[in-house]
Order: sequence, then C-alpha cells, then structure tokens
Amino acid sequence: MDLIKLASAALFLTLLSCGNLEPTPENINSIYETQDWTLEINNLGEVTELSFYDNHVNYEGPLGDQLISLEVDQVKRVSDFIQWVYGNQSDPYEADPASYVALRSTRGDVVLQTDYALGDRLECVLSQLNVVGADRQKCN
Repeated sequence: MDLIKLASAALFLTLLSCGNLEPTPENINSIYETQDWTLEINNLGEVTELSFYDNHVNYEGPLGDQLISLEVDQVKRVSDFIQWVYGNQSDPYEADPASYVALRSTRGDVVLQTDYALGDRLECVLSQLNVVGADRQKCN
C-alpha cells in the first residue's frame, strides 16, 4: 500500500514538473528568444503579470490592466530585474519562499524563488515601464 502511494506521489510530481526548465541563464535566454513570453511576479502573495509581445507589454496587476509600448531601454530594465532575482535565488526546494518570479513561454517555464521582498525593485521596474500609478520614487 505504501509503495503505491509513493509511486503515485512520484508520478504526480513528475507531471507537475513537466514544462519547467532549470533556472539557468541559457534557459532564461531561450524564453527571451521566443519574443512572446510572460513574467509572473509574486511579491509576498501579490501577483503581477507582464506579458511581452510585438514591442508591447501588457501589465495585469493591482494598478489595473494596461497595454504599454516598449522601448529598448525599458526591456533592459526588465532584464536587469530578472538578473537581480537570479542572483538572489533561495533554495529551490524551500517550502515557502517569500517571493518568486516565473518566466513563461511555449518553450517552458523558469521559476526563480527568492527570500527577498521584491516591492521596491518591482515598483522601480513598473515605473520605468511607464505603468500608470507606479511609484517613481522607489528608483532612488
């Protein structure tokens, strides 16, 4: 009986992890290359989504849905934010990370967990993307 439960749990975890890519720079870059991807940010339970496509970003979050045209320097700011989270990852097997950032595309998902609150850094990125209502003073 215990063997059956163990096998069922292993199968469930395998199915759950399908589509997830290891959080490596190569896999993150492969998602960027699709040019149609979503950045899901969970900051202490508050979820924000930024969907990138055709030189636009669609913001969905607490400040209301907004479609924004992108410029090259804005994309760089998003990349800098992702690199910061990548460099400050927590143990991927941590049961309850404070925050996470997930990059999602047709190639798969990369999830970066961190024990840091992302509030000020996220607000700064949102203000640099010209999201209406973002606090520009968080970039100081």
